[in-house]
Amino acid sequence: MIQRAAAISCLFLLVHFAGFREYTGILNGTIGSMALGWELSAIPAVFYIVLYLAFVIVMPVLLVAAMFLAVWKWISQKVP
Repeated sequence: MIQRAAAISCLFLLVHFAGFREYTGILNGTIGSMALGWELSAIPAVFYIVLYLAFVIVMPVLLVAAMFLAVWKWISQKVP
């Protein structure tokens, strides 16, 4: 679970530093890049939005689940 959370974090940081955030303006009707046009501007916008939501929603859940699993294993080893 921690490896998947780290992978989500790395992918999100990669698309964030690549500048995909500017393409999310397509949500309010503006084009992220005039050179790419409407159709091609949607692709980086979707990548950024999906990875952002995974970073904000899925990654913390994975980390909390890994923490609960570690605590559960620790408690089950203590109890005979």
